[in-house]
Amino acid sequence: MHRNIPKIVITGGPCGGKTTALAKIVAWCLEHGFYPLLSPEAATLLMESGIERDHPRFQEFIWRETQHAMQLRLEAALLYKNPVLIFDRAFADSLAYMSTDGAKQLMDEFGFTIKDVRDQFSGVIFLRTAANGAAEHYTTENNAKRSESAEEACATDWRTEMAWTGTPHLHLIENVPGQTFDQKINRALQALARTLGVPEPLEIERKFLIHDPQSIILPESATPITIIQHYLVGNGSNERVRARGQDDNYLYFHTIKEEVAPGTFIETERHISRQEYDDLMVRRDYGRQPIIKTRNCFSYNGRYCELDVFHGRREGLVMLEIEVASMDETVSVPPYLGEYTEVTGKREYSNYELSLAA
Repeated sequence: MHRNIPKIVITGGPCGGKTTALAKIVAWCLEHGFYPLLSPEAATLLMESGIERDHPRFQEFIWRETQHAMQLRLEAALLYKNPVLIFDRAFADSLAYMSTDGAKQLMDEFGFTIKDVRDQFSGVIFLRTAANGAAEHYTTENNAKRSESAEEACATDWRTEMAWTGTPHLHLIENVPGQTFDQKINRALQALARTLGVPEPLEIERKFLIHDPQSIILPESATPITIIQHYLVGNGSNERVRARGQDDNYLYFHTIKEEVAPGTFIETERHISRQEYDDLMVRRDYGRQPIIKTRNCFSYNGRYCELDVFHGRREGLVMLEIEVASMDETVSVPPYLGEYTEVTGKREYSNYELSLAA
C-alpha cells in the first residue's frame, strides 16, 4: 500500500515557461527537504522515439506511458524520505486534443473515470502561454516540436485549461503586465510551496454572497463538481471529511483547518481511501448537518473561481470563492453573477457555521 505521496502536475500552454519551471521546482524541492521524482512529458518521449502526433493511437500511448511512469515512481518513492511526484503534463492534457466521445472511449478502455484522469493530483500548476499576455516573448525556436502560431498557442492553452478545470487545486500562473519571467516562475514556486505546506499551507480566500441565484449565467466552460462534507468530533480544530466527485465517481479527503486571521487559514489536507473515509465517519458530528453543494469551477481574469450552489437545508444559498495570495489584492467578481456582497471573514457564512443543525 502506497504512502500518501504528493503528486504535482506542471502544465500549461505552449511557451509558458514549463521547462524552466520544472528545473526550478526540482531544485526547490531538494533545497526544502523533499525528494523530487520527475516524470518527463510522455508526448515528447513518444515523438523523440519516432511516433508522431498524427498516429491514430497517439493519445492512448501517452496514457500508457503516463500510467507506467506513475506506477514506477510510486514504487521508487517508497525508498525515499519526503518524496514528491512531479509530472510534466499528465492524463488530462490529452483531453485538450480529443473529442468528448474519444475521451470517454479511452477512459473506458483504461477503466478510468474523470477522478483518475483529472482529480487525483495534489496540485496542478498551469503556466499561461506567452502568446496570451506576453506575446512579444512567444517563440517556437526553443522547442523543435513546437510549430503553433501565437493564435494557435492561445487556443491550445485554453483547451488545456478547460481539460484541467474541476481539479481540486488548480493554480493559474498568468503573464502579469510589468512583471518579469522570473517573477512568473516565482509565483509557480509559491503555488508549489502552498501545495506542499512550506512553511505552512496558508489558504486565503475572498468570499462573496450572490444575491439573486436565479439570474446567474455561468460560462459554458464551468465544470460542476459534487461535494458532500461532514464535520467530525474529537479534535479541537475544524476537522472534516469530504467526498468530491463527478458523474458518481468520488475522491475522499480528510482536512484539518485552523483560522489564524479573518479569512486566512492553516489547512492540512490529505487524500484518503473510501475505507478510511468510512472509518472517520464514525466520529461524525451529529450536531451538524452535512454540507451538500455543487461547486462550479471556472476561471475569470486569470483567477480560479469556485461558485458553490448549496442544496438540502441550505437550498438557495450561493457563494463565490476566489483564492488570493494576500487580502490586499484587487479582485473582480464576474459581472454575469449579478449583485453580490463580500462576506470574507464573516463567520456566519463559513461552511462550519452553516452546518449547524437548526
